[in-house]
Amino acid sequence: MQKLNSLRSLGLAALVLSIVVPQSASAASVDAVKVTETAIAAFRDVCLKTGPSFEKGIVAAKRYGAKKMDISDGTGWIGTTADESLSIQIKPNKECATTSKNKSDPSLQKQFTKVVTDVTDSAPAEANGLAFFGTIHGHRYLFLHDRKGGEAYVMENPAK
Repeated sequence: MQKLNSLRSLGLAALVLSIVVPQSASAASVDAVKVTETAIAAFRDVCLKTGPSFEKGIVAAKRYGAKKMDISDGTGWIGTTADESLSIQIKPNKECATTSKNKSDPSLQKQFTKVVTDVTDSAPAEANGLAFFGTIHGHRYLFLHDRKGGEAYVMENPAK
């Protein structure tokens, strides 16, 4: 009987801990991140919300003020805002990206990870600037925040 009471006490303690203590500190920190960067909000609305085809991405890009630029190969859509503070690239069924000038904001990686984590079933809590995979609507994508020469937020279907 004493052993049964001990097991019940342990079970109750585990239940209390699971309610009181967050599952992981990094997951909690990502959940608390507020998206303030326009290029990341555009990535969410243009890329994440319109994949895997990105057909409606052009309409979403125009809501951010992006206007189509002439491109010679005709395989995708590239648009930029009048002040060139935001650029959006769409290759239907393959890739979608938003870019902006370099920012000194150290929260950008967490903001990017948050918007990806919100819609994928497998994005890590912290990517630490490394490429990672996530799945949206059964399609696997490579996600990357590249800070070389500006801020680039990219999702690419490696199978296409």
